[in-house]
Amino acid sequence: MQSNLDFWFMSLGFKMRDVFFPRERILEETGIKPGWFVVDYGCGPGGCVAPLSRIVGEKGMVYAVDIHPLAVKMTKDIIARMQLKNACADLLEGNSINTPDKSVDAALLYDLLHDLEDADTALKELHRILKTGGIVSLTDHHLGENDIVDKMQRTGLFMLEQKGRKTYTFKKKSD
Repeated sequence: MQSNLDFWFMSLGFKMRDVFFPRERILEETGIKPGWFVVDYGCGPGGCVAPLSRIVGEKGMVYAVDIHPLAVKMTKDIIARMQLKNACADLLEGNSINTPDKSVDAALLYDLLHDLEDADTALKELHRILKTGGIVSLTDHHLGENDIVDKMQRTGLFMLEQKGRKTYTFKKKSD
Protein backbone atom coordinates (compact mmCIF):
# COMPACT_ATOMS: atom_id res chain seq x y z
CA MET A 1 0.00 0.00 0.00
CA GLN A 2 1.17 3.52 -0.75
CA SER A 3 2.38 5.79 2.01
CA ASN A 4 0.10 8.69 2.90
CA LEU A 5 2.55 11.12 1.28
CA ASP A 6 2.58 9.14 -1.98
CA PHE A 7 -1.20 8.99 -1.87
CA TRP A 8 -1.44 12.79 -1.41
CA PHE A 9 0.81 13.35 -4.45
CA MET A 10 -1.21 10.89 -6.52
CA SER A 11 -4.42 12.62 -5.43
CA LEU A 12 -3.03 15.99 -6.48
CA GLY A 13 -2.18 14.54 -9.88
CA PHE A 14 -5.69 13.14 -10.24
CA LYS A 15 -7.22 16.51 -9.34
CA MET A 16 -5.12 18.19 -12.02
CA ARG A 17 -6.08 15.47 -14.50
CA ASP A 18 -9.76 15.98 -13.70
CA VAL A 19 -9.49 19.64 -14.71
CA PHE A 20 -8.50 18.61 -18.24
CA PHE A 21 -10.48 15.37 -18.41
CA PRO A 22 -13.55 15.84 -16.18
CA ARG A 23 -14.92 12.60 -14.81
CA GLU A 24 -18.37 13.52 -16.16
CA ARG A 25 -17.06 13.22 -19.72
CA ILE A 26 -15.32 9.94 -18.96
CA LEU A 27 -18.45 8.53 -17.31
CA GLU A 28 -20.58 9.39 -20.37
CA GLU A 29 -18.95 6.42 -22.10
CA THR A 30 -20.11 3.94 -19.47
CA GLY A 31 -23.81 3.76 -20.25
CA ILE A 32 -24.61 3.96 -16.53
CA LYS A 33 -28.25 4.88 -16.05
CA PRO A 34 -30.46 6.41 -13.35
CA GLY A 35 -31.39 3.87 -10.69
CA TRP A 36 -28.25 1.78 -11.09
CA PHE A 37 -26.10 0.50 -8.23
CA VAL A 38 -22.45 1.23 -9.09
CA VAL A 39 -19.26 0.19 -7.29
CA ASP A 40 -16.20 2.41 -7.75
CA TYR A 41 -13.54 -0.22 -7.07
CA GLY A 42 -10.34 1.54 -6.04
CA CYS A 43 -12.05 4.93 -5.74
CA GLY A 44 -8.86 6.78 -4.83
CA PRO A 45 -9.57 10.34 -3.67
CA GLY A 46 -13.21 10.10 -4.79
CA GLY A 47 -13.16 11.99 -8.08
CA CYS A 48 -15.99 9.91 -9.55
CA VAL A 49 -18.33 9.84 -6.56
CA ALA A 50 -20.17 13.15 -7.17
CA PRO A 51 -20.65 12.74 -10.94
CA LEU A 52 -21.75 9.12 -10.44
CA SER A 53 -24.18 10.24 -7.76
CA ARG A 54 -25.77 12.67 -10.22
CA ILE A 55 -25.97 10.02 -12.96
CA VAL A 56 -27.60 7.27 -10.86
CA GLY A 57 -29.95 9.75 -9.18
CA GLU A 58 -31.96 9.33 -6.02
CA LYS A 59 -33.04 5.77 -6.87
CA GLY A 60 -29.47 4.63 -7.54
CA MET A 61 -26.48 4.09 -5.27
CA VAL A 62 -22.73 4.66 -5.49
CA TYR A 63 -20.53 2.46 -3.33
CA ALA A 64 -16.89 3.62 -3.36
CA VAL A 65 -14.25 1.24 -2.00
CA ASP A 66 -10.48 1.40 -1.64
CA ILE A 67 -7.74 -0.33 0.34
CA HIS A 68 -6.16 2.97 1.41
CA PRO A 69 -7.76 4.54 4.52
CA LEU A 70 -6.91 8.04 3.27
CA ALA A 71 -8.81 7.37 0.03
CA VAL A 72 -11.88 6.33 1.99
CA LYS A 73 -11.58 9.38 4.26
CA MET A 74 -11.26 11.78 1.30
CA THR A 75 -14.23 10.16 -0.44
CA LYS A 76 -16.34 10.27 2.73
CA ASP A 77 -15.44 13.97 3.06
CA ILE A 78 -16.73 14.63 -0.47
CA ILE A 79 -19.92 12.70 0.27
CA ALA A 80 -20.50 14.68 3.48
CA ARG A 81 -19.56 18.08 2.03
CA MET A 82 -21.82 17.60 -1.00
CA GLN A 83 -24.53 15.88 1.07
CA LEU A 84 -24.74 12.97 -1.33
CA LYS A 85 -27.57 10.81 -0.04
CA ASN A 86 -27.00 8.03 -2.58
CA ALA A 87 -23.28 7.44 -1.99
CA CYS A 88 -21.11 5.80 0.63
CA ALA A 89 -17.47 4.80 0.97
CA ASP A 90 -15.90 1.85 2.71
CA LEU A 91 -12.49 0.34 3.32
CA LEU A 92 -11.79 -2.65 1.10
CA GLU A 93 -10.19 -5.52 2.96
CA GLY A 94 -8.44 -7.83 0.55
CA ASN A 95 -10.61 -8.06 -2.55
CA SER A 96 -13.91 -8.70 -0.79
CA ILE A 97 -16.67 -6.17 -1.47
CA ASN A 98 -19.44 -5.96 1.10
CA THR A 99 -22.35 -6.38 -1.32
CA PRO A 100 -24.55 -9.39 -2.06
CA ASP A 101 -24.11 -11.59 -5.12
CA LYS A 102 -25.56 -10.17 -8.34
CA SER A 103 -26.55 -6.84 -6.75
CA VAL A 104 -24.50 -4.37 -8.82
CA ASP A 105 -25.23 -2.99 -12.30
CA ALA A 106 -21.77 -1.57 -13.00
CA ALA A 107 -18.29 -1.41 -11.54
CA LEU A 108 -15.60 1.14 -12.29
CA LEU A 109 -12.01 -0.04 -12.43
CA TYR A 110 -10.17 3.20 -13.17
CA ASP A 111 -6.37 3.55 -13.13
CA LEU A 112 -6.01 0.40 -11.05
CA LEU A 113 -5.73 -2.77 -13.14
CA HIS A 114 -1.96 -2.35 -13.57
CA ASP A 115 -1.51 -2.08 -9.80
CA LEU A 116 -3.60 -5.05 -8.61
CA GLU A 117 -1.46 -7.71 -6.96
CA ASP A 118 -4.03 -10.40 -7.72
CA ALA A 119 -6.12 -9.11 -10.62
CA ASP A 120 -7.81 -12.47 -11.23
CA THR A 121 -9.18 -12.61 -7.66
CA ALA A 122 -10.40 -9.00 -7.92
CA LEU A 123 -12.11 -9.78 -11.23
CA LYS A 124 -13.77 -12.85 -9.72
CA GLU A 125 -15.14 -10.64 -6.95
CA LEU A 126 -16.46 -8.09 -9.46
CA HIS A 127 -18.05 -10.95 -11.41
CA ARG A 128 -19.70 -12.20 -8.19
CA ILE A 129 -21.32 -8.87 -7.32
CA LEU A 130 -22.41 -7.91 -10.86
CA LYS A 131 -25.90 -8.71 -12.04
CA THR A 132 -26.34 -10.76 -15.19
CA GLY A 133 -25.44 -8.38 -18.00
CA GLY A 134 -23.55 -6.08 -15.61
CA ILE A 135 -20.57 -4.13 -16.85
CA VAL A 136 -17.07 -3.16 -15.82
CA SER A 137 -15.92 0.21 -17.12
CA LEU A 138 -12.15 0.32 -17.22
CA THR A 139 -9.43 2.79 -18.01
CA ASP A 140 -5.74 2.46 -17.19
CA HIS A 141 -3.19 4.76 -18.78
CA HIS A 142 -0.37 2.46 -17.61
CA LEU A 143 -1.50 -0.37 -19.91
CA GLY A 144 -1.91 -0.68 -23.64
CA GLU A 145 -5.09 -1.94 -25.27
CA ASN A 146 -3.85 -5.51 -25.72
CA ASP A 147 -2.80 -5.76 -22.06
CA ILE A 148 -6.15 -4.42 -20.88
CA VAL A 149 -8.17 -6.80 -23.04
CA ASP A 150 -5.94 -9.78 -22.20
CA LYS A 151 -6.09 -9.18 -18.43
CA MET A 152 -9.86 -8.73 -18.47
CA GLN A 153 -10.69 -11.68 -20.71
CA ARG A 154 -8.14 -14.29 -19.59
CA THR A 155 -10.33 -15.47 -16.69
CA GLY A 156 -13.27 -16.03 -19.04
CA LEU A 157 -15.48 -13.90 -16.77
CA PHE A 158 -15.75 -10.79 -18.97
CA MET A 159 -15.83 -9.97 -22.65
CA LEU A 160 -15.07 -6.68 -24.33
CA GLU A 161 -18.31 -5.00 -25.30
CA GLN A 162 -17.12 -1.59 -26.43
CA LYS A 163 -14.04 0.56 -26.69
CA GLY A 164 -14.69 4.26 -26.07
CA ARG A 165 -12.38 7.21 -26.43
CA LYS A 166 -11.10 6.86 -22.85
CA THR A 167 -12.67 3.69 -21.47
CA TYR A 168 -13.27 0.04 -22.22
CA THR A 169 -16.57 -1.56 -21.33
CA PHE A 170 -16.54 -5.24 -20.46
CA LYS A 171 -19.74 -7.22 -20.02
CA LYS A 172 -20.10 -9.94 -17.43
CA LYS A 173 -20.31 -13.39 -18.96
CA SER A 174 -23.05 -15.64 -17.62
CA ASP A 175 -22.43 -17.70 -14.51
